[in-house]
Amino acid sequence: MATDIRTGNISIKKILARYSLCFAVFFLICVFPFFVIGKRNFFGGDDGIYQQYIYFLYTGKWIRELFGNIFTRHVFEIPMWDMSIGMGADPIITLSSSVNPLTDPFCWISAFVPLKYAETVFNIVITVKLYLSGLSFTYFAYGRGHKGMSAVAGAMVYTFSSIIFIGFYQVFFLNAFILFPLLMLAACMLWELKKHRAYAAALMCCAAYSFYFTYMMVLLLVIYCVIRYICEWREKKAERLLPLIIRYVIWTSVGIAMGIGIQIPSMLNVAGLKRMNSARNISLIATDNLEMIFKSFSYYNIGTDSFWGFSSVVLIAVLLLFAEKKKDLLIKILFVLYSVSFFLPVVGSLFNGMNTPSCRYIFGYILLLSYIVSMTFDRFSKISSRTLLIVIGIAVFTCAVGVIVFGDKNVIISSLSLVIVAVTIFLINKKDIAKDIAWLSLILASCFLMCFSALKLNIRNAASTWGQPQDLMFHSAVDVFTDDLDTSGSRYDRLPYAYVDVPVNSTMITGVQSFDSYNSNINTYIDQYFIDMGIVSNSLGVYQCGLRGRDYLEVLNGTEYVSVFEGNTKAVSAPYAYEAASQSGDYTLYQSSNGASIAYLYDDAVPYSMFEGLDPMEREELMMQACVLEDAAPREMVRGFDEIGFTLGEVSGVEIIDDRTFSVSESGYITLDIDQLEGREVNVLISGIHSDAFFLVMPQLMNGQEIVKTDFFAGVSDQDIYYHWKDTLLFSYGVVEEPVDSIRLCFNTPGNYSLESVKIYTRTPEQIDATLESFYSHADIADVQYCYNGRNDITVDLTADSDKYLYLAVPYSNGWSATVDGDPAEILRANGAFMAIPVKSGEHSVRLTYSTQYLKEGMLLSIVTIVSVMVYETVSTRKSSKLSTKK
Repeated sequence: MATDIRTGNISIKKILARYSLCFAVFFLICVFPFFVIGKRNFFGGDDGIYQQYIYFLYTGKWIRELFGNIFTRHVFEIPMWDMSIGMGADPIITLSSSVNPLTDPFCWISAFVPLKYAETVFNIVITVKLYLSGLSFTYFAYGRGHKGMSAVAGAMVYTFSSIIFIGFYQVFFLNAFILFPLLMLAACMLWELKKHRAYAAALMCCAAYSFYFTYMMVLLLVIYCVIRYICEWREKKAERLLPLIIRYVIWTSVGIAMGIGIQIPSMLNVAGLKRMNSARNISLIATDNLEMIFKSFSYYNIGTDSFWGFSSVVLIAVLLLFAEKKKDLLIKILFVLYSVSFFLPVVGSLFNGMNTPSCRYIFGYILLLSYIVSMTFDRFSKISSRTLLIVIGIAVFTCAVGVIVFGDKNVIISSLSLVIVAVTIFLINKKDIAKDIAWLSLILASCFLMCFSALKLNIRNAASTWGQPQDLMFHSAVDVFTDDLDTSGSRYDRLPYAYVDVPVNSTMITGVQSFDSYNSNINTYIDQYFIDMGIVSNSLGVYQCGLRGRDYLEVLNGTEYVSVFEGNTKAVSAPYAYEAASQSGDYTLYQSSNGASIAYLYDDAVPYSMFEGLDPMEREELMMQACVLEDAAPREMVRGFDEIGFTLGEVSGVEIIDDRTFSVSESGYITLDIDQLEGREVNVLISGIHSDAFFLVMPQLMNGQEIVKTDFFAGVSDQDIYYHWKDTLLFSYGVVEEPVDSIRLCFNTPGNYSLESVKIYTRTPEQIDATLESFYSHADIADVQYCYNGRNDITVDLTADSDKYLYLAVPYSNGWSATVDGDPAEILRANGAFMAIPVKSGEHSVRLTYSTQYLKEGMLLSIVTIVSVMVYETVSTRKSSKLSTKK
């Protein structure tokens, strides 16, 4: 990458045409069959369907709404709030977590695509992005002086690697593989030719695409520039340091400022997430990543959305690179440092914003490896037979050790690929044939083996089948009732047998107001609310699967309908406060017996200090009686439940170490014996549960040896800060009519566990009725008319018989402003995550308006910067023209 930009007579069009032909051949041989034969899409898994595909669809929906506002309503209003995203969210902030589909031109296509064709179009988009990744590399290699088949060879290694195949899970990550080669080429032009336009434009595109990946790219650029300067200084070729620094600082700042405007609200929201400030332990060396070495030429899932694996031709290229001792020092240093970095978690943490270590910056590594292939492509015929024997020896050794240690097919494929490449190179060098075509065919063969490992044995298995995304989102058994529901002033929840059956984010497209949120950039208060209330859901804090049928939480959050799985008597019972309305298959739709609304009234308030001192069971009881506010006066809580005692019963497969710690060898359980109960709501509160590995806990209500009711929670190691977020869980089984005489805590995975406490709470139907009656007496939902018009404002007309608090179960944000009868009103954060507005006795009209915080300021920054650059370029061009004329 340090070689000066060279010129030549070979047309870039011819090189790109050769690449396009090779891509078509490689794709049809190496990728297409593995998906099409099994009728698979190019995307799958939770992220592929529930985030990437749904974001693709939602971008089209958002664009149609924007243009509808302009051309139908004749109002320039940007959609900034949507009640169908989780419990309500800002789409501009929510969608732009690590990447931003709203700024991705390929997502704009969905605005013009009918839903029935969207799946096919999304597959085409993935293919085109994969193609553009290689096209970008080809242009980069050409710009660095590698013309002819060497650029195409590098592009094939770049495009058909397990590393880039992360795009089949995280489709929007492919943009980084497209943009980074162009950014690196532009950075070299700024260094060597002092041309800034391409550099500023490339950074603008990167910043608009993703502040997260732009951070990683800039960090890689800084490292590259520092090492390059040291190398040039050592060779006495370096220019003056200060002008170089000034040039890069100015145009880096300008480029980022031009594109970052729309990202600023999201950046500030991410910075405010509490999980990002959690303490974390980072090991010195990532010993688990040693497995990468043995699977370098096949496939290895590093974790944190990063794959590993590339053509075995890379090893030959690296050997050729280091064979010439006095050349390409910069590339050698970059290769060594980059390779070592994957075994140093602190580096992964640095590139992940000083959070949980991640290898997502690997997109720069495959660029480096592919560039080394392009650099050494013309030297393949010079490799010695002795070197090839060493390569074969390495392959045999890694295969033997890898199979013994890991026992994995991917190890065998990696070693086999290396042997085939070494033997084939030896044979090619002995024959008088067209070497370029032979080398390219060899790369094709190595890529095919790698693709077989990555796609056939691994990625393809998680890919969705044709039609599956549509079925999961719009034809799920749990959502069979949604077409006939009116949730304009309330919400809809699901209670399947397992929370993993909730089709998260689907209501973003259907428009139903629910709780199914899976968005990394979430409202921090909602995030904390699910934690504070101990809601049983996915262990990932940003993955919310509903309220799990908890009576009081459903009522408090305006749930009018709940779809309940009743195909197994052991499943959690329907909420007591709801009655059956209709039935289809294994699901029954329940409707609130007393009505539900997102907006209602409170008579009294209690302080957060009181709320924080309670456990989840007590907190939901408290919120049924009074609104939780920052500066309210304390009051006594009416305790409408009972705690029952237990004794330690049968223990199997579990070694209890002390009062709080125990270990599980394979699977086991701990039994808690209780006095027999029936006809009561049963709740099991597990506090402070941790494990050193992935774990599955299943609290079961037992009658003798018979399972009466069961539920589960899947958690991860507490060393994983981002994913391990919930350690206090309140399992609610509803009113259980059958006798229950024990609680069995089942642990289905081995590991070392810690557990602070277990409490068992019950409520009688009479206690529930009394609490519900008290709630509805102050809620006055009949006197509160809530209206959300699908845009950026909410209106509420109400009649209060005394001074009260208008409560809205809508996520609190500083972006909201309110008026009461036209006069500005203060919005209070209530119940941890929602909003309350004090109102006087009488009739009132309340209007809440939402505006994305810092969006105007961010866009103003970008617009001013772009205009300033245009003025600067215009003036500079005119000056240059005048000077040329004078000469």
